[in-house]
Amino acid sequence: MNEKKPFVYTYTSPERKKGQPVSSGPEQGGRPGLKPVIRAVLWGLASCLLFGLGLACVLSWQLYIPGIICGLLGIAGMAAAPALYNGWSR
Repeated sequence: MNEKKPFVYTYTSPERKKGQPVSSGPEQGGRPGLKPVIRAVLWGLASCLLFGLGLACVLSWQLYIPGIICGLLGIAGMAAAPALYNGWSR
């Protein structure tokens, strides 16, 4: 009656032989290594801690100028983390 048939699609490319991998490394668009990931995570973590230090300076210790400077540097570091990761992973 109303049988559901699975959709099957096979792709062949004249440039690539069967069984050849699509990409073989970061230089050809594959996965980046672990080193850029670790560097970006550590950068973001340090930026978050710097932001938290600035927050503590302003709210707890009434050190407004150093707190605002630390907070702005932390925000800038957190905003730069994705761009730094993209640069490091190339």
